[in-house]
Amino acid sequence: PYLPWIHDVFPSNNGSNIEFVISNKRRCNTDPNVFKLDLENLEPQVGNMQPIPVKRLKSGNHTQQSNILAGNTPRYSLATSIDEADEDGKATKFICRFQTVDTDLNPVVLGETLSKYPYNPEHLNYRKKGSRPMLTPLDKGHDEQIWNSVYQISCPVPKMIDANGLSLAYVIASGQSVSMPQGIPSIYVDLIPIRTPVRKSREGFGIPGVSSSFDPKVVWGDASMIPLVENSGRWSNIPICNSPKVDEQLEVGTISTRDAPSELNDESSGPTEKKHFLVACVWASQSFSTRGQTAMTDSSEDRLLEFLAYHTQIAGFDH
Repeated sequence: PYLPWIHDVFPSNNGSNIEFVISNKRRCNTDPNVFKLDLENLEPQVGNMQPIPVKRLKSGNHTQQSNILAGNTPRYSLATSIDEADEDGKATKFICRFQTVDTDLNPVVLGETLSKYPYNPEHLNYRKKGSRPMLTPLDKGHDEQIWNSVYQISCPVPKMIDANGLSLAYVIASGQSVSMPQGIPSIYVDLIPIRTPVRKSREGFGIPGVSSSFDPKVVWGDASMIPLVENSGRWSNIPICNSPKVDEQLEVGTISTRDAPSELNDESSGPTEKKHFLVACVWASQSFSTRGQTAMTDSSEDRLLEFLAYHTQIAGFDH
């Protein structure tokens, strides 16, 4: 139940981060009268949206992170305060392990980093007017806060240089990590959730300027060591493909999907050649019932016509 439900994975354009788009799976079947056991089992899905402070354990005068390329696995511990955490671990939730394979197909660990959020989902939930805790007990009514359905995390790419003097981020951004024309990736990432109980207070923990009733020493203890990656449930060997890129930078004024009104009556101007053929897809059903509800909806036919009219006649989609 701790494993996130991943929708998409792709590198940033400069190769510095691997972006994950994740869904809160607990939001799929929301009727407690039908899915009570599922809702209870999937409570950790909410915990994945709650940042925690993490620190690396020391090994002599250096952190174990510095020895990972020598074959050592770094160890982490939950910090009892934001200030006590490492700089890159003040608001994290996942361990990201990057790896490749050698010529004998043996795994080679390239490095580990701690995930980061583009925004704090717990802080967002707190600022919503009239919001409740991110996890509401079933006996007090199931949480229907739609903004807690989808979130995003980033896994920073380890800062390392290969034998040719190229950074790992450059290798990923330039597409050198994907063999062509087969399109086979050579670098993979494991995503390991750090398992902690779900906080059930609306004010969460670590929100600037907000006092919280959550006491990490009581819940986590003074020295809560995080299990080794090898002993943790995880998504393993997620391929890192090429980053999405625009073919070339175009001036906005040179892009035209529809002739301007003044040009429609000017036969001498001729047709404008389009650079791209734009296609949109939509999933639709003639009728359906809403999630966790019994209400039937049969307005798909009307809404599909609206969708087609807008995207083909106004937005300029071709198909």
